[in-house]
Amino acid sequence: MCDLMQTVPPLEPTLWRTCRVLANATRLRVLNEVVKTPDLDVTRLARRLGLSQPQATQHLRLLQSRGLLHVQRRGRHAFYRGTAEPSVVHADPLLAAARAALDREDLIADMVRAFTAFTHERRIRIYRALQAGCKQRGELAVRTGISPPALKRHLRKLSSRGLIALSRSEVRPCALPPGLLRDLAVIASPQAPPAA
Repeated sequence: MCDLMQTVPPLEPTLWRTCRVLANATRLRVLNEVVKTPDLDVTRLARRLGLSQPQATQHLRLLQSRGLLHVQRRGRHAFYRGTAEPSVVHADPLLAAARAALDREDLIADMVRAFTAFTHERRIRIYRALQAGCKQRGELAVRTGISPPALKRHLRKLSSRGLIALSRSEVRPCALPPGLLRDLAVIASPQAPPAA
């Protein structure tokens, strides 16, 4: 039996909220453009992606609010860079993982799917408990404080993303191939040190 309280560090809400922001195809395209073209302003970004300026602004602000973009204001204009904000926990490793996967436009849908694995704090809590040694469904429910029906829903989501394998009574993490999903799993694992 695992001792969750001693082995799993407290959950930072930044991780699941940032994954939620990144689990959007348009925002990933916006991030990709800013990473490829530093000092991009809203007007040029909107034109490149076929977005209205208010849409582009909204996506940029969401990405910036999660610490994934740096904005520099010059007069009335704002210019964006794909640089992580050091004070935002997990921004740097999440940005690095996204950058590594953004090279291929055809993988955007796969990236959205990977990020959705961690868009809820309960799924991160479950994954961390599994990493800490909890394997029985009943034990997971008790240790994570998640009701059995909710646990079942979140386990299905983690299983459909390829993060865990389910049997009748046991749950175990899967070995993941290199790529975004494995990078996210490492960031979400209890051993991952929070960014300074």
